[in-house]
Amino acid sequence: MTASLDSLALRTNQHTWLVAGYVIVAYLIVHRLLTEWISSADVNFLIVQPAIWLGLAALSYAGWRNLDGAPPTSRPWVITAVVSGVIYVGVLVFSGIIGSTATVRASIDLRVYLENTWYAGTLLLGIETARTYLFHAWKLRLPQLVWPVVVVLFFIAATPYAQFAALDSVDRTIELTASSFIPALGISILATWFADRGAMGASLAFRAPIVAYLWYSMVLPDLHWSTTLTAGVLAAVVAYSLAGPLGRALASS
Repeated sequence: MTASLDSLALRTNQHTWLVAGYVIVAYLIVHRLLTEWISSADVNFLIVQPAIWLGLAALSYAGWRNLDGAPPTSRPWVITAVVSGVIYVGVLVFSGIIGSTATVRASIDLRVYLENTWYAGTLLLGIETARTYLFHAWKLRLPQLVWPVVVVLFFIAATPYAQFAALDSVDRTIELTASSFIPALGISILATWFADRGAMGASLAFRAPIVAYLWYSMVLPDLHWSTTLTAGVLAAVVAYSLAGPLGRALASS
């Protein structure tokens, strides 16, 4: 029995590093190599990249199904995650109302919306399935490191490489850190928290409304980086503050 458990633990450990390596390699291929390898944007964004992220989702879910002690999905926490994502978006919308907004789409193009849904949906599914699997697989083995490792890994995975490449001056570094990196890090922290509380599907449920807002909204806030920083931090704090009581209330009802 002990030998069997040791063998299972070894396979789980190997699988976690396989998934983590997949995340890193996929990020490098998607952001650094595919544009050089593939000239067609449609093939890149609608076939190759979705296949990469669906592969990550499948590999992560296979590990999850074989993960010893994997908790079941918590429906109350999934509902809480969706509500929290909507609240997060609400704070961003309010910041745009009191600040200023910029029109990003002049009209609705159904085909483009469907293509965006396919691309963003597969990306979100791959990243959030991997986040949940790695968090719970490493939770018992790396209790002191699991939070920072998972938060930072998936903060990077969800951030376009072009933003890191744009850090070419002190002013630009300050602007991007405040307007993009810190809010994105806050989202990664909350997504990881929901993955911890609600297991598979909860972090995806939290990020889905935020991704939908960024991809489909007719207008987006056009704010100074300092205001964007404030709005992003405030949105994360408000969402977290309301999520705890709501999640516990739904779980106990």
